[in-house]
Amino acid sequence: VNLFDFNQDIYGRTVRVYIKKYLREEIKFDSLEALVKQIDQDKLESMRVL
Repeated sequence: VNLFDFNQDIYGRTVRVYIKKYLREEIKFDSLEALVKQIDQDKLESMRVL
């Protein structure tokens, strides 16, 4: 779970997360660039769903 645009200190706290939509299966990336590109796409899709 990524908490986009969240900067509070919640270490040691219980956080409840509700899944609204499953985005994709786990992917193994061949490069850092491919990983960063996918994270950007995942973030856009996540924000669209919310």
